[in-house]
Amino acid sequence: MLIVFFSTLGSLQTPRTYCASNTEDLEAVIHHVHSLYSSAPFMAAGVSMGGMLLVNYLGKFGTETPLKAAAVFSAGWNVFDSVDSLEKPVNWLLFNYYLTSCLRSSLTRHREMFEKLFNMNLVMKAKTIREFDKQFTSVMFGYPTIDDYYTDASPFHRLKTVGIPVLCLNAMDDVFSPNHGKVFFFLP
Repeated sequence: MLIVFFSTLGSLQTPRTYCASNTEDLEAVIHHVHSLYSSAPFMAAGVSMGGMLLVNYLGKFGTETPLKAAAVFSAGWNVFDSVDSLEKPVNWLLFNYYLTSCLRSSLTRHREMFEKLFNMNLVMKAKTIREFDKQFTSVMFGYPTIDDYYTDASPFHRLKTVGIPVLCLNAMDDVFSPNHGKVFFFLP
């Protein structure tokens, strides 16, 4: 058995950061591993944003993926619902503030490079993921508005075009996917 771990902490193909709608690096990993082990059964799992990326990839490629099956855990199915949930007072204190701080911190090393492209003073003042995405992520990936980015990043839009079986699990009280607590197995 071969296990491959893919993390979006670094970019494989581009000097860009990452976002839930851009599957280029995941595509590169999947196709590279498949080229090395083309006869092996190939499956994938994704957690949280990794699950969002995986479903967005699967919806993009349909049956043209080398993957035979997938599992997705705690994905934010609708990004609008996710950020609304994360902005509730308790969730902001427990999750949003920390995650936004981590996002800002991840840019600190390369601030000089980003200052040529972004208003980094606004980016570094972001107090929520939504503010960060509005000032940085949506701009980085060429979306006219944050709503365009959040619509494209929401994997529930792509379920109809997924071409392989996918097991999807969300807790009833998942703050990243409120009111979507389900266990379902998607068969194309």
